[in-house]
Amino acid sequence: MATADSVREELARSKEVERTQPKASNADNVIGLINRSLPEIAKALPGHVKPERIARIATTAVRVTPKLADCTQASFLGALLTAAQLGLEPNTPTGEAYLLPFGRNVQLIIGYRGYIKLANQSGQVRNIMAMTVYENDHFDYKYGSNPFLEHTPTLGQDPGPVKCWYACATFTNGGTNFVVLDKFKVEGYRARARSKDDGPWVTDYDAMARKTCIRRLAPYLPMSVELAQAMQVDEEVTAFTPGVSDPEVLATLAGVDTGTGEVQQ
Repeated sequence: MATADSVREELARSKEVERTQPKASNADNVIGLINRSLPEIAKALPGHVKPERIARIATTAVRVTPKLADCTQASFLGALLTAAQLGLEPNTPTGEAYLLPFGRNVQLIIGYRGYIKLANQSGQVRNIMAMTVYENDHFDYKYGSNPFLEHTPTLGQDPGPVKCWYACATFTNGGTNFVVLDKFKVEGYRARARSKDDGPWVTDYDAMARKTCIRRLAPYLPMSVELAQAMQVDEEVTAFTPGVSDPEVLATLAGVDTGTGEVQQ
């Protein structure tokens, strides 16, 4: 027969076991969310991209940037699925896209290489590039009825400070179009960005300046569905991707509480 002392001892042992039992970290919860969501991720992907690869990339992103795991799982899943639907690989050396924490939400930032990839997929763009121009480069351009752009980079000597950036597209019909932005204009666009003081605007300013040129050029490019969607979702927070799956269904499959955006335990 259990005595009061033995009951107290057992309760104390139970509490000690509970106290020392390791709890799942936020990162583990997010990784579990990714693995449970693989069927939905697969629906969003182009046929040649395997959902397992996106899951590995997302897992690595969480490990490398732990603050992602502190964001709502709903916003993480939304950003991940949006990148997957566009066929862009986030947080890889290719620089196509980035998943970045912004407060309690994850936002998708598309890199200039991601925009180039999407523009090339239209089939109407022969070539598109974004370049940095330095003070000692030969550079000249003109807008108007007879536009032209000439750029010869400096070789064998110090190119000097950055002068401006440009994006130029050549179309399959032989036409061209371009946009040139100086530091003043780039700073104006950066000031409006939600992530102006964090992420690639801080670590990869040059790449973001080139991306800004491509975004300004985008209205003059053949507008594919993917490119239009990229411009809409870039640097925004989306809990779920429209068209991938009904949000309530996706939340249920992923184990996410649609009211709080958190994983249900």
